[in-house]
Amino acid sequence: MEERRFDANGLAILTGVSGLFCIDIDISTKDEKSKRPGIELWEQLVHEHGEPETLRARTGSGGIHLYFKADSPGLKRKRNFQGVKVNGEAYGIDGRAAGGVIFAEPTSYVNGQGELAIYRWETENGPPSYEACREMPVWLTELANNPNGHGHAAAGEEEEETEPVDPDDDMQAITKYTRGSQEVQDLLLRIVIEHAAPKAFANLGRLFAYLYMIECRILATTNETEKSRDQIFFVWNGTSWAQDTSNLVMDVFTSQMGCLLAWYEKQRERCLSTLCAGRPELEGFVVGGVLQSLDSKEVDSKQAKKVKMAVDSCIKELEKTMPSFGKINVQDPADVRKCMHSVVPKLHVKGLLDLFDQDPTVANAQNGLIDLITGALLSHHPQDLCNNQTCKYISGASTRSTARFQTFLMDILPPEAIKWLQMFLGYCLTGETSEELLVIANGLSGANGKSALKGALERAFGSYACPGNKAIFMKPSFKANGSAASSHLMQIRTNRFVSCDESDGVEELHASFLKEASTGGRINARELFCKAQSYVPQYKLFLFTNYRPHFPSDDTALIRRMVLMMFNYTFKTPDKLDANNEWHKPIDVSLKPYFESDEGAADTLDFCVRGAIMYYAEKELAPSSKVLSPIPKAFMAAVDEYAEENDKLQAFIDEACTTKGANLSVAKSDFVEAFTTFLYAGGHDVTLAGDGLARAMCLKGFSQKPPGGGNNPMIRTLDGKKRGRGFFGIRLKTDEELMEAAKKDPDPKQPDTT
Repeated sequence: MEERRFDANGLAILTGVSGLFCIDIDISTKDEKSKRPGIELWEQLVHEHGEPETLRARTGSGGIHLYFKADSPGLKRKRNFQGVKVNGEAYGIDGRAAGGVIFAEPTSYVNGQGELAIYRWETENGPPSYEACREMPVWLTELANNPNGHGHAAAGEEEEETEPVDPDDDMQAITKYTRGSQEVQDLLLRIVIEHAAPKAFANLGRLFAYLYMIECRILATTNETEKSRDQIFFVWNGTSWAQDTSNLVMDVFTSQMGCLLAWYEKQRERCLSTLCAGRPELEGFVVGGVLQSLDSKEVDSKQAKKVKMAVDSCIKELEKTMPSFGKINVQDPADVRKCMHSVVPKLHVKGLLDLFDQDPTVANAQNGLIDLITGALLSHHPQDLCNNQTCKYISGASTRSTARFQTFLMDILPPEAIKWLQMFLGYCLTGETSEELLVIANGLSGANGKSALKGALERAFGSYACPGNKAIFMKPSFKANGSAASSHLMQIRTNRFVSCDESDGVEELHASFLKEASTGGRINARELFCKAQSYVPQYKLFLFTNYRPHFPSDDTALIRRMVLMMFNYTFKTPDKLDANNEWHKPIDVSLKPYFESDEGAADTLDFCVRGAIMYYAEKELAPSSKVLSPIPKAFMAAVDEYAEENDKLQAFIDEACTTKGANLSVAKSDFVEAFTTFLYAGGHDVTLAGDGLARAMCLKGFSQKPPGGGNNPMIRTLDGKKRGRGFFGIRLKTDEELMEAAKKDPDPKQPDTT
């Protein structure tokens, strides 16, 4: 809920995150010996180049604010600067960009002379707007790029911080005010005075809360599902919101309290010195607001008493005009916590954990926000609420002559599938889940490129990628309690690419969860000792394995979601490479270090971003269709083979049954016994011959009802002793038939995969 206050009459603009670069021209300076008024240089520049046409404002002290677009052509400077130097002379012209704050109308304050100073917009065509901000002219960009007059910065060169930074003020939220222009310090002083009172912990906390809200660099929340509901802080580091796990917020708050209180005490000393200077009886006895020791030999008791009374009067007047905060000890955790209690409510955002990384069409990179629809690199902004981050994004990195990621893909997978794979990897970078796909990367042996692909994607995707717990992919060997903690699902809630390495060949895919997670619906999960909550997953699941896990052969919904990428090649060192083996290729030992490097990561990321652009372009043409369907024939054929391999029932029917002939039938008890023996001999799951057998047989066309709608479904067993239900249209082969089939079709030799 928005709080309305009678004294909340200020407006602060964050220049950098608002896409603005503001030129601040002072008409006077505190020390004209070291810095001349900026208006002197500005009038010379305007006379030479003309007045820039852009949004303009008048400051409380009569100075000028000129608002330009931060992305103006040729403007390479992204940070603040204080003062410019021309021909050896320093002038009061400042720049406010990334990390900068500019006050604007209707802000007002009382200056040092007790006069009301007001900020005013100087607009002729309606209220101020971003559209009114123009691009900075070339002559002014040259000045902004080189405020110290040392020549132009090279393109892409990192700029050094030019603002003085207090070593105890990590976030600079205080020094930009305490060391700002005179009008900024006057405004800060007025606000501090309004909040000052002895031991006013709450007032001091509220003061910092206002400053932090202007900064937009700290947010607080609680995990509503936790019993403790402790405060969780997130800090905007300039590129993303990072959770404070090292007590950074408290440490910085402590140092900033000390910084502000020390500055305020200096202002009080100056005020006291001014008050004492106005008392003739204190001349020579008070220096810098400090009463000098009175020598009884030089000063009689009557004069000493008069001096002390005058000093006490000045101190009382000081307390009225500039009250003290008293003895607040910034080194005492108890005092800091008392102030912090008033800060947290102003910074609290309910449900913040559910708001991070919710825009599926963007990805947060180290150097900006990637629009995955257009490929444009946008400026970072706190309001985007990005918690994850990819590597640095360089548009066109994958098309350079030195790029290797696409060539690598063509070396390990069918070349005709690369375009589809690029769109799929771009889809993985997005938060979309509408394609309903589960990818299994499978090789016949090691050294086939799977790990290199996985490493390249994880390096490029950064924290958007995450290794998943095996319980996500593999069915647990025990029946889990539905209300049990599922931390492995909470861990991946904001990830977009979740992978798992290797299965042991005897495990079974966790079909129910894999289908649920790939559908795009809400998933219920909870942390240990927390309440259950639900979220919509953005992650795409990717299993890398040399041993294919089993799955129910009649689960058509799971099969429909599968993409099986076969890594058939084996990469060998020169001494083990068989030139006559078509599945052998020479290994490139420089590939892994390349993908781990910044250049390789940028190559991989750009390839995927281009895939995302292709994906969204196709999606725009047919919004309701599945863009990635159909999957490449090579991948689909592998899925069909995989499904057939897992169909143990069909394998048993082909080996031990016949479906040719009339009036065929088999008792269920005989069929189950023979099928169980077949499964046991092959080391397969014997539960396949259990409760789900009748459904599986029905799907294959073998009904438990007689053909033609007969009324007698009972079938006699092979030993002739019993009658029971069974299956029609099929019978077990006799021993003679099995022996004859074995003679005609001996076991084929297995191919050598070494």
